[in-house]
Amino acid sequence: MRIAGIQMHCVAEKAVNVGRAEGFVREAASRGARFVCLQELFATQFFPSVIDAANLDLAEDDAGPTLARLRGLAADMDIWLAAGVFERDPTVRGRFFNTVVLLAPSGEIAGRYRKIFLPLRRRNSERYYFTPGNLGVPVFEVDGLKVAFNICYDRHFPELARIAALEGADLLVIPAAALGDPGRINTWQAEMIARAGENVFYVLGIGRSGVEDGRRYSGQSMLVDPYGRVLSCLGVEDEGIVMAEVETAVVAEARVDYAHLRDLRVEVYQRLLELVSAS
Repeated sequence: MRIAGIQMHCVAEKAVNVGRAEGFVREAASRGARFVCLQELFATQFFPSVIDAANLDLAEDDAGPTLARLRGLAADMDIWLAAGVFERDPTVRGRFFNTVVLLAPSGEIAGRYRKIFLPLRRRNSERYYFTPGNLGVPVFEVDGLKVAFNICYDRHFPELARIAALEGADLLVIPAAALGDPGRINTWQAEMIARAGENVFYVLGIGRSGVEDGRRYSGQSMLVDPYGRVLSCLGVEDEGIVMAEVETAVVAEARVDYAHLRDLRVEVYQRLLELVSAS
């Protein structure tokens, strides 16, 4: 299966971002991509960089215009389409999630992943806007390919990727909006390769690029195979598409060569639980 990730700059106008994303998705589909994923919070600038209650108005539920347009796009192009969105909880007022929604080629919602780990640092106030994800790490069947998601900061907690691997994932997709700061711009590639090599599956990391209100984002979208080889990548400033073929047979073969999951010692993790609970 050919898969693709879209890296783009974002502006203040949601309609402009959605329109430009649609153009990239159509291009990827025309080049044979069967599964396409957009970056974290693709429809807006990265508003969690500041605390402003007015930004809560950017959130949408499943009936909102952004998902309606994406559902039509998936159906029109006959592809699987995943997108990072600012999700308004339809059942609990005032509750919001940082979410990836997965759309089937029919345009129907096939599932979602909600970001589990939320940062709070000098230039990222996600805990003000979002509730930690409550859906675990689901694995979705995408035309025979088993796909799981993390979102940005989740990548710093490799236990999530390991859970995805043990749940049977062939591909881990990581939509992100990482700043071009030390500790982010210089570690991203190593993290993508490490997650792939540790768990012996494909990793598709999708970065945001460009500058927003003086904040530079780190780009560097890439697709890495189960051996840790970079199959496709973009630069820091680029906009465009990362794309390559992925095969479940390659994952199966690599897991014979590198039997990391077979050699897990689950009892070792008990100490980790003890240390965390003691603190």
